[in-house]
Amino acid sequence: MIFHTMIHIDPQANLIEIFSGIQGEGLLIGERMVFVRFTACNLTCDYCDTPMGRPLDTVVQIEKTPGRRDFSTRTNPLKVAEVTQSIRQLTRSAGLHRWVTLTGGEPLLYPKFLEALIPHIQAAGLQIQLETNGHFPKRLESVGPNIDLIAMDIKEKCDGGQLETSLRFLEVAKLSSRVYLKMVVRPSPDIAHFVQTARSVSQIDPNIPLVLMPVTPFGPIHSPPTPQEILHLQERLLQEHREVRVIPQTHKITGQL
Repeated sequence: MIFHTMIHIDPQANLIEIFSGIQGEGLLIGERMVFVRFTACNLTCDYCDTPMGRPLDTVVQIEKTPGRRDFSTRTNPLKVAEVTQSIRQLTRSAGLHRWVTLTGGEPLLYPKFLEALIPHIQAAGLQIQLETNGHFPKRLESVGPNIDLIAMDIKEKCDGGQLETSLRFLEVAKLSSRVYLKMVVRPSPDIAHFVQTARSVSQIDPNIPLVLMPVTPFGPIHSPPTPQEILHLQERLLQEHREVRVIPQTHKITGQL
């Protein structure tokens, strides 16, 4: 007689850090939350302020006490149970956290891990935001219905962005979750790209918020767009789309992670 043994494989993921901080961008700006930052990314944006998210880091920094920056170091990859334990440790203080943000890197490089992790976050009574570059619409189908808010970047071609893929992703996102869009604005922005994007998004849903983020100088980016460039861009896009806001990266201003 031959016995077939089913082996359950616990999904694992490489992370950069898990910590408690203040959301510095997008619609949840100012919210205290736990950040779970995944390593590895499929894009190479020159303004990226987490370039360590591109390679597969060998270690992950995990904060022990919310906001104390008392990090311990563990070896990647981590199992779902390890990440769940770290989140629960940081959210023991009642009323401090309502949200967990899954960020990167690109979290959707780990779809099976997210499928296994998300129910544990929900069981802890926490809401979930997914920050993503919007390049994996098929992978979103399995996790999107369990996400409370999707913060989706739309990238330019020079960053590896593909508008057609982004729009397919948006179609999936809006059916399964609340979603808003972020677009980084460099100096001398490509107006045609932004107009085409805003027009296409409005055809999908004119009520989806579109957030313009003036680039924070980093690496080869030495200056943000001028105030006039931002004002002109917003004015032009409001002719195409109902919801266009300008929100800078405030965590850079306040010195947060």
